[in-house]
Amino acid sequence: MAKPSGIYWGIGMLTTMLLVYASSVVISIAVGIPWLEAVGGALPLAFALLLVGSFHWVVRGGGNPAVVGAVMVRLYRIGFAFPVLAHRGICRLRATVGPGRDLFRGITHLREGRLAEAITALERHLRRSPTEIAGLICATAAFVKLGRYEEALRYLDVAVARGGHADVLSLRCGVFLMVGATQEALRDADVASAKDRRFHFYRALALVQAGRVDEALRVLRGPGNPEKFHLNWYPLSLALSKNGDTAAAADAFSRAAALVATYRLLSPMPWDEADEARLLVQVGQLEQGEKALVRTLAKNPGDHEALAAQALLHARRGEDKDALKALEEAGRRNPFAVVETARDPFFAPLARSLWLGPLLARATSEWEAQLLTIRRRPGIAQSGP
Repeated sequence: MAKPSGIYWGIGMLTTMLLVYASSVVISIAVGIPWLEAVGGALPLAFALLLVGSFHWVVRGGGNPAVVGAVMVRLYRIGFAFPVLAHRGICRLRATVGPGRDLFRGITHLREGRLAEAITALERHLRRSPTEIAGLICATAAFVKLGRYEEALRYLDVAVARGGHADVLSLRCGVFLMVGATQEALRDADVASAKDRRFHFYRALALVQAGRVDEALRVLRGPGNPEKFHLNWYPLSLALSKNGDTAAAADAFSRAAALVATYRLLSPMPWDEADEARLLVQVGQLEQGEKALVRTLAKNPGDHEALAAQALLHARRGEDKDALKALEEAGRRNPFAVVETARDPFFAPLARSLWLGPLLARATSEWEAQLLTIRRRPGIAQSGP
């Protein structure tokens, strides 16, 4: 019987190396006490040996390329899931022991959708370490999901004042974009992207929101940040949509949706599928988008991002009353969600609705008041000149 091609052995070894590398990175980030690090380090090593052993057994015993291929696909999936599971387990352990208990307690609560408890734990952690990026990321995510933007900005302002690193500036830019503070978002994005080209993603988003679509496309397609850079597919799809390039926008949306679905597994909020759902709705996969929204709203019924995506879903189906109801609920947490969603082309048929006009007028007034409060917040840390 013919032996399988040597490429299978190469693929197996590559998978093993990637697995060991991913696991070691997760452990180096998450583990801070030596005895736990030793225990955690043994797990990926044991699994890597199991992977190589299993592959060797299949090749030596079966000798069938089809069998080898099928087994390797399953091993790839296990290999991808292993660092995720290891991270979850380590977070749970660190939530009970070690110097960063509050941080990992907050991460665990966040992963399980308990936003209020997550904020309580993360606030305790940030009082001790106000510029620690993992705590800021998780706290910002929880505050945003509850519509508490001014509190998220309070921590980010402190972090910017104490260092102004690109990571922190991009986080604050994201919050500004969420509330429609476009000029503030652009200022932070410009400084962040000048420090690190990865943050051109945020600059492009801010430019699209500001209506400067041609500039956004130049950023996304420029030699320093090529179109193939994986994070660029989402802002690229938005820019192409606004330029009327429907086919290219649909392709970019599809690529962005696939990436969002993958990265969500490693997110501090793996249950949050609002972005993924919105992209699915945009590309016409309404049933899959609806399922993602149901899962997200089960954890956080007032999630304004999910509710805005739900409004788009109903609008595409011609369910006008349900679309307006979902949009009104989204506006209770974030009035800008109403303003932004009402601008979407899918909402054009509702422009003459007796309900959309008053809803949009009220949301616009509330949004402008919110912007004024944000711009007048005490102790503002400017990102640059």
